[in-house]
Amino acid sequence: MIDRESAEHELTDLRGDSYRRMAFNLPLEDDDPERPWPPYAVETMWVEALGEDRYRIDNIPFFVKPLAVNDIVQGQRSGSNSAVVWFSDRLKWSGHSTVRLIFFSNEDQILDALVEMGCYYERLRQIVAVDIPPGADVERVHKFLSGKQDSGDLDLEEACLPDSFLR
Repeated sequence: MIDRESAEHELTDLRGDSYRRMAFNLPLEDDDPERPWPPYAVETMWVEALGEDRYRIDNIPFFVKPLAVNDIVQGQRSGSNSAVVWFSDRLKWSGHSTVRLIFFSNEDQILDALVEMGCYYERLRQIVAVDIPPGADVERVHKFLSGKQDSGDLDLEEACLPDSFLR
């Protein structure tokens, strides 16, 4: 069994020296003591260091809004020897979009359809974070997911979509 520190060290070794963990404070959206949302105070993501306190997001955000894969962000280390970088600002949107799903039924079929449409996903317990890359048809994906939400298969959260889509 590997402890958390060893596992993080191994992951850092696999990703290389230019990768860091970036921490994001999460504002509480629902303060119900029985079911607070989000369920965590901080989310961490892999980022690639680009220099001058600039970083590129390297995984799909589960809770942070409005960020997506490959966005360029700014961050600061909390101390000179700190391995964690704290998020301070989004500098450039990458063109990727992010939606989050909680499934009630037909999960495998829906995820297969999203992959066929060019999307990628990551899972954290019952939450699935979906990356819609610039080459995928975000309107088609959104229409598909909205239909699945209307039929009761899933709950959908629009975390990061293009401004032109939201108008």
